[in-house]
Amino acid sequence: MKESELRRRLKELVSSLKGEVLGLVKVVAEEDLGGSEQYKEIISSYFNIEDLVFVPTPDLVLVFEGYDTVDGWELIAIELKSIQSGEVKKVKKKMRQAFREIGQPLRYYLLGYDVAILWHVFDEDIEDSLIQRYVSLIEETLEKLKLCMRYYATKMTKEGKFILVSKYHTSKVELKYLIRWFSDVMRYCRNPLIYDEERRDHVVLKRREAIKLLMKIPGRRV
Repeated sequence: MKESELRRRLKELVSSLKGEVLGLVKVVAEEDLGGSEQYKEIISSYFNIEDLVFVPTPDLVLVFEGYDTVDGWELIAIELKSIQSGEVKKVKKKMRQAFREIGQPLRYYLLGYDVAILWHVFDEDIEDSLIQRYVSLIEETLEKLKLCMRYYATKMTKEGKFILVSKYHTSKVELKYLIRWFSDVMRYCRNPLIYDEERRDHVVLKRREAIKLLMKIPGRRV
């Protein structure tokens, strides 16, 4: 599945979970943010640049009610990578490319998101052992470099079911539990430019306000 198709499908699936996943308010896709003139105007102003190609836009944003955040909202930015089945050589090439880009979610902290997540979605036909070796390498990289982001690898079936792949095993998982885990990341890995008092950046906080405006979220949850 192409990444644009994957985004649309995941937005549809996750949006259907409102009411099942505690606190989930909204799901926003890249197309919802990046295509409007309002987006271009607001982001250009807040970043003080005209060429928006350098301003990152998450593939998906999950908006939760937040109880330990600066404004009562928990904003989760997700970088998606779709890795499709095919010849082993081509699959490995795609995986190498995705590995080179593992730091991309960290850019979203400059926009004021609370949590940055990298989510690789593999076709169900790709060999488990290949994915597990890959997951092990990525997790080691994040852990040893102490990068404040979370990584998830899943397979997605044609029926829209998910299989979580870790470096040790694979297991079926309902999407609603996966989304809850995304929200739980806030407990141990959150934007240091907002929540670390010594590093708090007021420009980042202003950009957060712009992002909420674009997503039509009130400035502060009452």
